Amino acid sequence: MGGAAPAFPLLELPRPFLVAVLSSLELRHLVSTAHTCKEWKSLVDEVVEDHTVLDLNLAGGRATEQGLKWAMAPGRFRSITTLSLYGSLCDELLDQIHLAHPFRALSNLTVTAPSLHPIASIQTISSWRDLTKLDLGGCLKLGDTAAGMLAQRHPQLRELSCKDWRLLSDDGVQKILRHCTQLEGLTLDGCLRITHRAFDDSVCTSLKCVSLAQCIGLEMLGSLTLQTTLQKLLLRKCSKLRLGLEFAFMEHLDSVDLTGCTSISEAAIRALGMPKADGCTRPRSLMLENCSGVTCATFNVISAQCQQVEQLAVSGNNALKLTDVELLGLAGHCRCLRTLILSWCTEVTDAGLAAVLAANPNLRHLSVEGIGSWVVLGGPARQ
Repeated sequence: MGGAAPAFPLLELPRPFLVAVLSSLELRHLVSTAHTCKEWKSLVDEVVEDHTVLDLNLAGGRATEQGLKWAMAPGRFRSITTLSLYGSLCDELLDQIHLAHPFRALSNLTVTAPSLHPIASIQTISSWRDLTKLDLGGCLKLGDTAAGMLAQRHPQLRELSCKDWRLLSDDGVQKILRHCTQLEGLTLDGCLRITHRAFDDSVCTSLKCVSLAQCIGLEMLGSLTLQTTLQKLLLRKCSKLRLGLEFAFMEHLDSVDLTGCTSISEAAIRALGMPKADGCTRPRSLMLENCSGVTCATFNVISAQCQQVEQLAVSGNNALKLTDVELLGLAGHCRCLRTLILSWCTEVTDAGLAAVLAANPNLRHLSVEGIGSWVVLGGPARQ
């Protein structure tokens, strides 16, 4: 047979087919491919032209570094709206990206880097003025200074995660809430210096979701109770948190997570089911495993008063010894359950579980730790 073999046989395939194949790859792999296979560069150019998401979480190695240089050429990734970075190279990557390509359309940024520089990198991030969603969870060195800089330069933020900011205090949170008046979601998980004073004097009236998991300095909710727009409140493992009737005044609270809250009173759990004014809601998601305020009596209150509940999780202990009696009550009141978790409720039997299943045709997951997991995919319940 005459003629030399093609230098890169795959290029002999129809171009539309090759474009389709490359389009199935994650963008970070395309960036690396463009460097390691020079023959593919024009094809990759065509594929990435309309990409809106750039994920560099696995950036590393010579091929990827060279690929990034190619990716930062003027004119590429003009449509990027979402950027994700992870690891020790984040400071360097932020500098390279900012200098080489402004990403003027960027609205969603995620940076996870324990050693992220608290000043230089924040200044770079602050230059993207159209950000509406910013996730800096896991950036352990950030604190009040970073919070102040971001809040002043991004008053339009709607979602912000400051998870595990070791240096963030009440003062930093107050700066955020003072300037970011359109904020709807705020994550402060693992911020050990946070107390109820963080929400004092807040002028932000748009908060819908607040997550304070493992904020071990939090002993009460304070002014957070006055956030009338709040729909979702996550307080997982806030071991010092003590509550009274606060939930009764939170008119639109739809989801509450008190998992591992070992200082919660029965009164606080009863307040979840207290009657509210017309137009107000009662929670449809209640995660109450290892929560001290859950007893058989308060479980019955929840069953009777929160009849629209779709997700319910509790765990048996000395104060909560669920039997079929409580489950029959649950079945009699609640018919919207989709998820039910009963950890260590060792006194319930098939009869109680069957009653709940029969009353809740939309139940998709029933977990009874120590006995097994029931997954209902529709139709008759089965183990």
